[in-house]
Amino acid sequence: MDYFAKKQWIRIAVCAVLVGAIVLGMTGVFSGTGSLKYDPSAKNLPAGASEAEVTEQGFGGDVTAHVVLNGNTVQELTIDTPNETEGLGKRASDAEFTEQFIGKEGPFTFGENGIEALSGATVTSTAALKAINKAITGEDAAEEPAPEATEEPAAETAAEPAVDDSAITAAEQGFGGDVTVHVTLDGENRIQALTIDTPNETAGLGQRASEAAFTEQFIGKSGPFTYGEDGIDALAGATVTSNAVLKAINSAVPAAEKAEEPAAEATEEPAAEPAAEPAADDNAITAAEQGFGGDVTVHVTLDGENRIQALTIDTPNETAGLGQRASETAFTDQFIGKSGPFTYGENGIDALAGATVTSNAVLKAINSVVPAGEQKEEAAATEEPAPEATAEPAAEETEAPAEKAETNKEAASDGQAYGVYRVTKENTFSKVTVTASAKNGTLTDVKITSEGEEGKDLLTDAIREEWAKAILESGSAAPDAITGATLKFSAGSVQEAMEEILARMNGEAAAAPSEEPAAEEPAAEKTSGNGNDILSAIAVSMGKEKDNSYVTDYLEQDPYLVNIYEGYGFAKDYGSARGHAYTLEDVQKTQRPHAKANCLTCKTPDMHKLIAEQGVSVYSMPFDEMMAQTTNAISCYTCHGADDGNDGKMVVTHQYVNEALGENVSEIKAASLSCGQCHIEYYFTPEDSEAMMPYHSKAEMTPEAILAYYDALGFYDWEQPGTGTKMLKAQHPELETWAYGKHAAMLSCADCHMPVETTESGAQYHDHHLVSPLENETLLAKCASCHGSADNTTALVKGIQEKVTARETDVGNKLSELKDELTAAVTAGAMSEEELDAVRKLHREAQWFFDFCYVENSEGAHNSALAYNCLDTSESKINEAKGLLASAGKSDVTGSAPAAAEEETPKKPPLYAGYRAEKENAFSKVTVIAYAKNGTLTDVKITSEGEEGKDLLTDTIRDEWAKAILESGSAAPDAVTGATLTFSAGSVQEAMTEILDKINGK
Repeated sequence: MDYFAKKQWIRIAVCAVLVGAIVLGMTGVFSGTGSLKYDPSAKNLPAGASEAEVTEQGFGGDVTAHVVLNGNTVQELTIDTPNETEGLGKRASDAEFTEQFIGKEGPFTFGENGIEALSGATVTSTAALKAINKAITGEDAAEEPAPEATEEPAAETAAEPAVDDSAITAAEQGFGGDVTVHVTLDGENRIQALTIDTPNETAGLGQRASEAAFTEQFIGKSGPFTYGEDGIDALAGATVTSNAVLKAINSAVPAAEKAEEPAAEATEEPAAEPAAEPAADDNAITAAEQGFGGDVTVHVTLDGENRIQALTIDTPNETAGLGQRASETAFTDQFIGKSGPFTYGENGIDALAGATVTSNAVLKAINSVVPAGEQKEEAAATEEPAPEATAEPAAEETEAPAEKAETNKEAASDGQAYGVYRVTKENTFSKVTVTASAKNGTLTDVKITSEGEEGKDLLTDAIREEWAKAILESGSAAPDAITGATLKFSAGSVQEAMEEILARMNGEAAAAPSEEPAAEEPAAEKTSGNGNDILSAIAVSMGKEKDNSYVTDYLEQDPYLVNIYEGYGFAKDYGSARGHAYTLEDVQKTQRPHAKANCLTCKTPDMHKLIAEQGVSVYSMPFDEMMAQTTNAISCYTCHGADDGNDGKMVVTHQYVNEALGENVSEIKAASLSCGQCHIEYYFTPEDSEAMMPYHSKAEMTPEAILAYYDALGFYDWEQPGTGTKMLKAQHPELETWAYGKHAAMLSCADCHMPVETTESGAQYHDHHLVSPLENETLLAKCASCHGSADNTTALVKGIQEKVTARETDVGNKLSELKDELTAAVTAGAMSEEELDAVRKLHREAQWFFDFCYVENSEGAHNSALAYNCLDTSESKINEAKGLLASAGKSDVTGSAPAAAEEETPKKPPLYAGYRAEKENAFSKVTVIAYAKNGTLTDVKITSEGEEGKDLLTDTIRDEWAKAILESGSAAPDAVTGATLTFSAGSVQEAMTEILDKINGK
């Protein structure tokens, strides 16, 4: 069984176990909403403890809580969310949510005693809370029978503010229905308390207005409020709900003056909503433009000074919840009373987030009629040059050919001339397309594709590859492989296409050095269509990656790094990354040791082509041996696979990403996952140096879950000299950080770092010269559609980055101090090894959370909340570790007490974990690999190695033993203890016992 077959076997086994678990859950004794069962005999529980399992209806199906109680105090808790939404409701199963209940006495209420609901998952959170409380009390909550609860579960908690007699209530029309605010003011009309009801808004978008993260930004402030001012920000992706909330709050602040306004406004707005009414206005001017799904039509009424007096917009073919929002008053009102022409980001006019095409169509249509008389003529004038351009190329070709060549030279800023050409020729049997890439007039790649009816197109992959190789090696359109081919028609089409490509190449190559006219080149490009324009433009933009050559020496910038990375390569050499064009050059120059080829994992596509052919043994090859086979830095293949992006498709070419995420790959946007193949956290397996990701789904991509994964494996990158701490080194977890940021729902990496540009022929493409959005006007304009303006966006991001950088410096220096203090304690020998290990554990965790933020490179821009949380967590653990060192110095008794307490209290198992144990006997070396969730085995695999004739463990025996261990949850099922292969069975039993001890925290 080869490597990938084994990997597939593991995946099938895991799926089988999961399916079995789901079937058991569905057919067991718990069924129906609100079912409850107490079964203290289900497992060995401590004296006085009881166990309960309760199921409640969540957003997508049943949510089940398994609770172990001591009285009303929760001792253990797991929550099953098989039908909830990935990245939203499913997070109720994560330790980050369940652990907030451990050790606390219920029943519980969100917002009290440190219990918080899941952001964007109100229904699931409510179901989980209800199930936990029912497990504690044994009965439904008193308010459950109320009619409101059965109709609107998500709104239960929002009704509480009504108990405050001084609260002012106001409602406005949101995206799905009424949005109601309850505002309590102090004596100076500042908001003292605020709750917002959003029962009809979209889960994960508008419903976030009910969460404390949104409402707390108003507390202590006086209105009226405006988004983008005084620290008040709208909800990304929920513009209509945000505007409704703001309007309602402003109608209630201050209470005395505005308490009567909502009723008056509410009666005015609905009358203006129907789009059909403006037809009755004889003064209305109508214009239409192509939107995302069809025509977008505007009806504009102007006053005597050409200001917009009334505006309605018809969007019948646009996407509901996105483009159709252009018809809502929240969008149209921003034009009222203003004169055009208009530009997004100016004069208070903002585009719709997530609906760029519709927004642009609306703006174009409005500008075409404002002011009506003049703009119509201007619109016609702007459209005329397009047909004129088609009549002029002949003159341009003869008059200014040198100017064309000069443009090509300028575009390639690295001094090289790049070109990508595509020509299609049809024959009786098929349509043949040849795509060729060139550098400085020399072919670098050729690809041939063909399309035809079944039975007619006889070009096979083997023939196409043979012909392409012959063309590339000969540099000719007519190598022997083609001129001597039996498929005359197809061969003729390939030859014609290649001759046309070579003619263009020769003209291009000659123009640069000699400045002689290349008369055919402009005409050929004009007839080739947008495909060649786009590919050539992309190739040129990739060449500009050479411009990203500046390097910041982080060790010089932040000297504490040398101390905290002591004993590891990053203490010798650590600088900022240059552009993709330098990946191979930089990995060869670095002073960090790189004995093996695995250091090239993210530096060249050649590595992954070889892995696909030879398997994971490539990772262990000597570095220099692999370098000798490597020619390409990051290239088209890295993100687009074998087709090099000719069809625009994104492809995961790094095998470990597919292995780790499996079917969960679809959880990540393709335009982000292609970048995330390299811009992620990963590690190298100790046994074969294979690159591996420490998670299997988006839910496990948090720093807490990744740390738990490494802890369960006993994995560390190096042992720090002086302290003896087994340290982890985070890589560059940009994907993980972005995935839980507020922008992930709307934007991919490409959206923010690869601006959309337009070729001379009008074709659009993503610029492949990767940039910061703060350094590109096109990207800043996109940011401004939500953030108000380019200046606001820049100030916001730089403000975050300055705060995060300052915190990194502060925490980094404290981490360095802890390292010195721990080193001194180890040298002094006054603390026991158990006491030192308690400090080392905190030291390892503190550095992990610090490093996760520091090496992520965005300084908080990708996810400021996570950056602050990581640094706060790191600082907390530093302080705790310093406290242990200080207390140990004062008293041996107090110093040893924490270690004793830890030994008595078993550690809570991580949510997901993998374990490996190896045992040798007289005949073979046996390895057991096991996976667990919440301390329960989910998969077991057994492998063995030994001399031929000695190792008698067959695949059948290994599979049988693994299945028996998994089903029994024991290291010694009958299949193992009763086996005739006593030595091998004993090794399996020992290894599994060791793994189970780790799972149980021993």
